[in-house]
Amino acid sequence: MTQLTSKARVKSYLDFSGTGEDSLIDILIELVSARVEDYCDRVFSEETGRIEYPSGGTGILSLKLFPITSITSIHEDADRDFDSGSLVDSTEYYADTARSLVIRKASWRREVTGNYGLNKWLQGLNIIKVVYNGGYTVTDGVTGVPDDLQRLVAQQVAYLYDRRRSLGMSSASGGEGSQSYVDDYEFLKDVKAGLQKYRRVTAS
Repeated sequence: MTQLTSKARVKSYLDFSGTGEDSLIDILIELVSARVEDYCDRVFSEETGRIEYPSGGTGILSLKLFPITSITSIHEDADRDFDSGSLVDSTEYYADTARSLVIRKASWRREVTGNYGLNKWLQGLNIIKVVYNGGYTVTDGVTGVPDDLQRLVAQQVAYLYDRRRSLGMSSASGGEGSQSYVDDYEFLKDVKAGLQKYRRVTAS
């Protein structure tokens, strides 16, 4: 299971060092990490030889594994044979690794003399095949995503840990007043704001 922050970081956030809750913290880290990947529409852990069939129709292919480290091959084939004849030459595109985009290079548009524009990738279901490498290295079970993302995950985990005895409750009242909670698995406002930069860019 993916862990986008360490148990040690969560414990530091919670300001305790005991081991009695380690299993629970591991579960919460995996839960929040999965939610983050789902919300961002990303895969963060390192993979080699990943295969995707992204949508075409524009000059941009948006891939899920983040970030791209290298592209092995791209095939474009309406027949879906993906043989050597459908291989797209690497000089025809470049990778925006920071956003996991593959952009078709500009070329001369003969029909509009004097204007340049992006070539478009073919449009159709599963007719573009991309084989590539990317993601962050996993060390001791923890994916080495940027520090700010690790902190956001730790913050959300700590929130769920603090609420472990009141999950399912929308509010609580007592002698010191009442407290309203966000939905159990909804991101905290600051966490959600911080995740925006990691959300997958989709071509339009």
